[in-house]
Order: sequence, then C-alpha cells, then structure tokens
Amino acid sequence: RVALVRSEPCSAGSDAIFRHVLGAIASSRESIIMCMGHSNKPMSLARALGEAVKRGVRVQILVNSIFSTCDLRVNQRDLFRSIQNLLTVAPGVEVYTTALRSHRTKANRSSLALSASAAEEKKEDPPSPSDPKDEEGSDAPPFLHSKYTVVDHKWTAVGSWNVWTRSAFYEIEHELLIESEAVAARLEEKFEKEKEATSILLTTPEECAYWCPTGCQLCKPFGPFYV
Repeated sequence: RVALVRSEPCSAGSDAIFRHVLGAIASSRESIIMCMGHSNKPMSLARALGEAVKRGVRVQILVNSIFSTCDLRVNQRDLFRSIQNLLTVAPGVEVYTTALRSHRTKANRSSLALSASAAEEKKEDPPSPSDPKDEEGSDAPPFLHSKYTVVDHKWTAVGSWNVWTRSAFYEIEHELLIESEAVAARLEEKFEKEKEATSILLTTPEECAYWCPTGCQLCKPFGPFYV
C-alpha cells in the first residue's frame, strides 16, 4: 500500500507528514530507523522516541556532521543542540553522525569522549571541529541527502520532508507512506551500510557540543554566525 502526503507552507506550520511519522512511532513495537541529514529534532519527536525505547523498541538515527562533503552547513549548530536535548530526554536512542575516518578509530573516538567529559566539568563547550577542508587527507564522509523513516521493518516514509522548521513553514513537501517489507528491507540495508561506513555513535548529550560548528571559512568575512 502506498499513500502520497503533501504539506504546504503556512503561517501556522504544516505538520501533515510529521503527524503520520509520529503516529507510526507511537505504534512501533520492534525498531525505528531515521535518516535525516539536515534536521532539527523537536521535543515532541524526542518524547515519542523516548516512549518507544521504554517499550523495548530499538531506535537509530543517522545525521550529517560538518565533515560531510557539502557546504550546506546552515543549521548544524541547531541540529546538534536538538540532538543533545533528544539524548537527554531519550538516552536510549542511538544517534550516529558522519565523521572523518580518523575520528572512527578507537583511540581518537576515546579522545573525543574525554574532550567532551573534561569540558562538561568546566561547564564549557568542547573544542568544535575545524573546517573539513583544513583536515589532513581526504577522508571526509559523503553527504547524506536521503530522508526516510522505517518502522518495524514494514512501514516507510520517504520523500522530500525533513524534520525541521523549514518543512513546516516555508516549503512544499511530498512524502510517500509505504507498507512494504521489501521497500523497508532495502532502506534498512542502505542505513546499515552508511552507518557502518561513515559514522560514529554519539554516547552522551554533552558530546554533541563537540560537533557544533563555531565558524567556517566561507562565513569568516561576514561575522561569527556560529558563535
């Protein structure tokens, strides 16, 4: 079964697609995966995912970091602040972010956690990543442009919709809601492949601060937009 859902920009915000996704999350019993490269996770989603985790549902989310090979880094700070809130409300949710190959080594992965822990004791943000183009080598992960949610290995939402304000107030979005184990299986396979090849797991809410950009080469002439 396939249904097409359309949301249109309006002053009150359009949540037609979001309500379908929340409904599927509320009825989930086994698993939820969500790939949203650029997004801003609202508290309503965080609470819904937290309730799912309490029911024994495995929840996994995959997002871009500023290291992904794309200059669309607007809202990255909002993204990781919202993930920080999500992990505080729903600590059982597994959030994966794209990262440099060097970040994904065991030694460097531990140093990131230590950096976040030390900064938390001082009540300050850990040092944020430098511009990807400044890193040695060319091991930047690919940009994740896919937007999909799969629930219980059979229900899928896929299309142009992102979980963020732009989709609710400013953009026309179209989403396919599909009940198909075959479609779900293909997207789950894609999710696992990209998760294993390009990302690392965020282990604590405090660690999210490391991934908040404080600036980029493109923005420097125009002011400290990310500060």
